[in-house]
Amino acid sequence: MRRMRGTAVVLAATLLAGGCGAALDPGPAGSRLYPFDSAVYFTAEQNAALHAAEGRLTERCMRRHGFTYRPGGSPADPWEPDDPYGLLEESEAGVDGYRITPRLMAERGSAGSPRAEPSRGDRSGAAKRGRAWERALLGSQRMTIRLPGGQAVELSADGCAAKARDELYGERWDRLYYVFQALSNQVITRVGRHPDVRAAQRDWSRCMAADGYAFDALQEAQANVTRRVEKAAGRGSAAVQAAARHELNVASADARCQQEAGMRAVFRDTQKDIEHKVLGSHGDELERLRSMRDRALSDVMPRQPR
Repeated sequence: MRRMRGTAVVLAATLLAGGCGAALDPGPAGSRLYPFDSAVYFTAEQNAALHAAEGRLTERCMRRHGFTYRPGGSPADPWEPDDPYGLLEESEAGVDGYRITPRLMAERGSAGSPRAEPSRGDRSGAAKRGRAWERALLGSQRMTIRLPGGQAVELSADGCAAKARDELYGERWDRLYYVFQALSNQVITRVGRHPDVRAAQRDWSRCMAADGYAFDALQEAQANVTRRVEKAAGRGSAAVQAAARHELNVASADARCQQEAGMRAVFRDTQKDIEHKVLGSHGDELERLRSMRDRALSDVMPRQPR
């Protein structure tokens, strides 16, 4: 769920001219359709600010323990779609496509760069000090968070990484965050299986077939583009440009067919109904999560001029 905000990615003007280094910007968050009003999802700008703040708090804690800690420069996952269903705005699809080409090119350029690691002195020192560094960062106690649906997540209960999150968001953030990720995943899965959504998707598929694209589901269109870009990545700029043109063509047809099938309204209304059913007794927890989220964002985001 992580993205880096910057100058808008314009495939038609940038990639087709031979460049692939533009900053990733999936656009405004107004069209996002994540469950529970994006309770556990952040915009690129928000995510970058939170990541940086968490890194600073972790570094400060590690320094108190006598260790060097180097925060990573960016979140581990720098990109996410505008919603989890593959919905597009027609006005953006012909310019940005799915934003798959710049994302994959950026990932290839940054592959293998670590987020954080001990300083050279820590790594080359005695094994005992290395274990102490790791214990200071990750702690020695574990906690298990039971999630709706029967899954469980095991996390560090102490250590500087956990303390940094507690300081940034408040205690129990981890539990609330993972609970609502699980609930959000339940909503997304049930929306995709709903008869109204499936009917709209059949209308979309017939529209796409009329344009020469044989896809039964929205995800198949993006998967097709992803495979094309990955195949082109090692063949030079001309191949990447051709893949980018293919992305623009597919995304444009996709967005138009979604519009004709009324898919955004169907997904939105279906999600709202399913959210109410899935939320159940977790309403108070959702309010606490939002309160903690808003407080953390107010601490780290730049103040907007009045």
